[in-house]
Amino acid sequence: MFVLGFFYMIPFFKLGGRRQRLDQFLPFTSSYMTVLASAGVTPERILRSTAQKDPKFMLSDEIANVVGRIDLLGYDVINALNAETERSPSSSYQDLLRGFAGVIRTGGDMKKFFQGITDHFFQKRALSVQSFIDTLGIVAETYVLMLIAFPLMLITMLSIMASIGGNLGGVGVMSLMYLMAFILIPICGILFLFLLDAMQPKG
Repeated sequence: MFVLGFFYMIPFFKLGGRRQRLDQFLPFTSSYMTVLASAGVTPERILRSTAQKDPKFMLSDEIANVVGRIDLLGYDVINALNAETERSPSSSYQDLLRGFAGVIRTGGDMKKFFQGITDHFFQKRALSVQSFIDTLGIVAETYVLMLIAFPLMLITMLSIMASIGGNLGGVGVMSLMYLMAFILIPICGILFLFLLDAMQPKG
């Protein structure tokens, strides 16, 4: 039953990973599209040029899906953008595609649109980084308390007990000190590293 449940959860993990990647690279993708729009490039050419870039730095593979709908399925640019909006797990990416389609439909200022939404994405990213820094301060204080100050006090107490031949629950004090120094503290340190990696804004 547990294994079956795990396999049911796999699509959700993939969805979350795609959403994270979209949000991670969206500011840089939007910034590149802003440059093209400022140069007076047509909407379809903006999509094609973005789709040809390295996916390590921007969402070229995602934009390529839009271009594929145009070339293979015969969609126009607006319908291709709308179709891609419906399958996107990222609300920010949806805003970009939906806004892009709206500007094309109404004949609005494409340069102004991309400049505005790119500024929004970078401001949102800056707030995310600032939030992480604030949380990092709390984590650092917790780390010092749990893995430096408390172990030092405990080691001091256990050392005094060892000098008078005491034990805890029938377990030798020296054994407890070795357990804490070589197993518990390293494990807690590794857990803190995983915690920081999970909290860190990607990109």
